[in-house]
Amino acid sequence: MYYEDAVITPIRGDKNEITHFVAIKTDITERKLAEMEVEKKNRELELRMHYESSHAKIMELFSATYNEHQILSGTLSLLAREQAYPISAVYLYDEWAGTLHCAARHGMPEAMQHDVPLGEGIIGQAALEKRSYVIEDAAAGEILDINIGLASLRPAAIVVRKPHRLSREDGGRSGARLDPEA
Repeated sequence: MYYEDAVITPIRGDKNEITHFVAIKTDITERKLAEMEVEKKNRELELRMHYESSHAKIMELFSATYNEHQILSGTLSLLAREQAYPISAVYLYDEWAGTLHCAARHGMPEAMQHDVPLGEGIIGQAALEKRSYVIEDAAAGEILDINIGLASLRPAAIVVRKPHRLSREDGGRSGARLDPEA
């Protein structure tokens, strides 16, 4: 497949009737591919800028207070507004109890599980295996159905991030994204 630019001109006979056409075509494939690459890079830069802006706002939260709950709740609220994660939680690992405890959440119903044993469910599994999970499309809706009273939401994606280190201070983050394209 290639891209071309074409100029088509009618050729007229003695009685001003069109007898045939002449086409001049130019292969513009390289130019089109370069334009598509520039568009792709621009989208990547816009996403990066958006991420950097959110990161700076989260860093402001850390500078403004030492209150852990306020920092975590503010971070999740910011992710909901700016990164299309309207439902999210931070679980911290309690090494004495061997469980992950929900330290902050945003948009999650009260009935959601507050303590998750290490290795149980997707959150406990991510922490135990020290890996991240991303579940998209139909599978996300099968795993998590969020009842918000008036309606039931089925997320477009579920993201469970691994902990950086599994100690008393760290745990895992999870979130449900309703629009993966946002």
